[in-house]
Amino acid sequence: MLADFVAHMLDNNDAILADIPVKAGSKSIESWGISTGDNVFVWILNKNDLPVSRLVLVFPGLVQTKYTLKAYNTWNGDYSDIGIVEISAGQLHLENIHLDANKDMALWLEVAK
Repeated sequence: MLADFVAHMLDNNDAILADIPVKAGSKSIESWGISTGDNVFVWILNKNDLPVSRLVLVFPGLVQTKYTLKAYNTWNGDYSDIGIVEISAGQLHLENIHLDANKDMALWLEVAK
């Protein structure tokens, strides 16, 4: 199932995968990011013993724009359409996200059309 998510990173054969720094604002939340074309892919790992429902991701240098956001449950392969979000001042505020304790998830941000 993860292969389905990863395949989207390679949809645009001309795009180059680029590492982008992502900070989750907490030592107990790890994050990694890559971009390709108009897409940004982020993995977040909750090392807390409690679930997280609110999260601010910081993308230094990423331009302000609107994205269509999908969350990908790496444990069961389900997508959740979160909707249109905006990165402003390099920050993405996720107010209604559900990240279980000691679990991870992936996020797919595609420039909104």
